[in-house]
Amino acid sequence: DFTVGAQTQRRSAGQFVFDGAVRWPWSAAEQVQTPGLQLKGHLQLNRFPLQRLRAYAADWLNFNLRRADLSYTGDLDLTLPQAGPGLQLQGNLVLENLRALNSSDGGVLLDIQALNLRGIELGLEAGTLKRLKIAETGLSDFFAHVLVDAQGHLNLQHLVKAQGSASSSLAPSDSVPAKPVWILGPIGVVNGRVLFTDHFIKPHYSADITELAGSLGATSNQKGQ
Repeated sequence: DFTVGAQTQRRSAGQFVFDGAVRWPWSAAEQVQTPGLQLKGHLQLNRFPLQRLRAYAADWLNFNLRRADLSYTGDLDLTLPQAGPGLQLQGNLVLENLRALNSSDGGVLLDIQALNLRGIELGLEAGTLKRLKIAETGLSDFFAHVLVDAQGHLNLQHLVKAQGSASSSLAPSDSVPAKPVWILGPIGVVNGRVLFTDHFIKPHYSADITELAGSLGATSNQKGQ
């Protein structure tokens, strides 16, 4: 168990339950011969405070994560080989009380009360996303600051820093990594607010859009899906 909540609020206990197999290589020789730490089983995670991992994620995030409570129920298959992590998820995921700030000026970037991802299937190989399928998404009570900078770049496209790797530099120059497969089911939006700012066009433009509600149909980057 772990405790979540700000000091000024009443704290509530989160929960972590894992039912499955855990393999840990104890020797250096075993680490070379096996894919490192392995977890496979069923995971029930209730309101885990993601901000506690902020220090580990600082090198690849372009924003300041102040708070986010993560809940997940479903299957988990995790390996940590030297080539990069492998991860398979099948279940339901909920992200609550997310608050993210701009790294540059400290302004609010995202404030989300509830993001529900139902029927999520995620596949990660050697640290690279291979497949993402979400049967249904629900987003409610949220704020987002969408900014187009003077060069025409959208801020939400660069939340994760681009990472180079030694393995990619050793790959043949004509090799092209396969694009991940993504399949998204219907997306429902309730009580949203978007602050839109465009510094690319002149004169600059801004709009404050409130009470956003509606739905989007299913979409995919695969033909026939």
